Amino acid sequence: MGLIATLAFLKSKSDAKDVYDSVVRWLKQQEYIESEENGLEELLKVDYHKLRLATMEALAFASWLKRIVEIEIEEDENE
Repeated sequence: MGLIATLAFLKSKSDAKDVYDSVVRWLKQQEYIESEENGLEELLKVDYHKLRLATMEALAFASWLKRIVEIEIEEDENE
């Protein structure tokens, strides 16, 4: 599944909205998109090279986010 399909899926799920918002916000901060509100639509219009770079950036961000969540869960279990 590619970045656009993944973001569309996350956007459609109410329980995944926070993840969608976080990824889109990150892509905006990294200047792959100009607007958080229209991020998905913007990605539909970019060239292959920019989409590939945005995909790699989103994967790196998701990996970092996963590690943070795992640490938080571990800390909660140890309390």
